[in-house]
Amino acid sequence: MLTVLSGELQTTLARRLDAVIDPIGDSPFLLTLKKKRQEFDAGEASLPSQTSTNPADTRHPAVFSLSSKVKNSYGVEREVATVFSFLDTAGENLGGADRARDVQYLAAASGLVLLLNPFAFNKENQVRGQQRGLDPRDFATEPIAVLRNITEALREHEHLKPKKKIRKPIAVVLGMIDAFFDEIEPDSPIMQPSPTGRYYDEQDGKVVHDYVAALIAKWGGDNILRHLDQYYETYRLFAISALGAQPNYSTKTTSSRGIQPHRVSEPLLWLMACRGLVTVKKA
Repeated sequence: MLTVLSGELQTTLARRLDAVIDPIGDSPFLLTLKKKRQEFDAGEASLPSQTSTNPADTRHPAVFSLSSKVKNSYGVEREVATVFSFLDTAGENLGGADRARDVQYLAAASGLVLLLNPFAFNKENQVRGQQRGLDPRDFATEPIAVLRNITEALREHEHLKPKKKIRKPIAVVLGMIDAFFDEIEPDSPIMQPSPTGRYYDEQDGKVVHDYVAALIAKWGGDNILRHLDQYYETYRLFAISALGAQPNYSTKTTSSRGIQPHRVSEPLLWLMACRGLVTVKKA
């Protein structure tokens, strides 16, 4: 996701928002993302590895600057400038004894993107993953376990009382949704392309949120929905495909159609909207 999103930031998203978005510095993580994007562009279609629980090159974030213009609810335009700092960490890390460093990063973040593996939800989805050549170890951790790790880490760091909710917005994302296109109606909201205007489309976001909630419940993940309701003030659900077409998981290669990202920028756009960094289009 981050490999593709880092490229989308500087191309599709920059054009959509009429913004200037540039990388800053040359951290190992940023260079890793850049190298993999270049491989994709050159047709070298090997898949990136999943987030490691012992990463070597992700300890320093990938940083981008943004300069753009935003309209408020009265139509008045103002200039905004900000810096995005992306850090990739495995949710499994947050449940272990050596989690302190990752918790510090989480606590400092303005918003979170939690990427959930749809193959990990129930037995049927797990079988689907194995049939497609995925290693069962890739979806051995239940999605609710990852979410609980993050919640516990944040609540502990912020010293929240039992009835207090986490205020930090969290985008909860079903990744690899292309593997489930065959069971999703062609006219469903998550099958539609992203809006193209210079704004975050609030109505589109809500419709997608409701559809993804129903899909998660169908897969037996209603405990995730209850958890989010109980512990977070602001959250939104998304479904994306970084590649746009199902890869060959056995050979770890992308589709011959190439990379065609599907709705991959929407979680970031929503987080930007929460911070007043992008114009919000209401219903």
